Amino acid sequence: MDNSFHHLLLVTENVFHKKIVNETTKLGLLPGQGKILDYLYYHNGCEQKELAKAFFVEPATITGIIQRMETAGLLVREYRNGNKKTNYVSLTPKGFETADKVKYMFTKYEELCFKDISKEDFDKFMSILYKINKNLNFKGSETNE
Repeated sequence: MDNSFHHLLLVTENVFHKKIVNETTKLGLLPGQGKILDYLYYHNGCEQKELAKAFFVEPATITGIIQRMETAGLLVREYRNGNKKTNYVSLTPKGFETADKVKYMFTKYEELCFKDISKEDFDKFMSILYKINKNLNFKGSETNE
């Protein structure tokens, strides 16, 4: 097995993602919809472009996902204060109920990930992961696209 950082990160993310998708599919969600619900649970009423930025995807990608979620009755899009250029996305009561279930799933798998890991090691890991993320997202980085 390859123990390089990029390989372990890729494998870990893929396994975690598959477990989450397997669970959220049971709720009738398509891949990607669970993370949108989770984000809106904490940022309800945000701008649609904020969702694209939060997940590092193109706005058109978010538009397609949101359209399907709106059709399913999970969220609504609206314009505010006569501004026809900006869509705001909010959860419906059904969306909040489903998001609460998704939040539980994320928590359950995060707890599984850190089982038998001390609070000190967890805090250190999260601090390092945050720094790695910050390094990769640094605007002056030559490899940042």
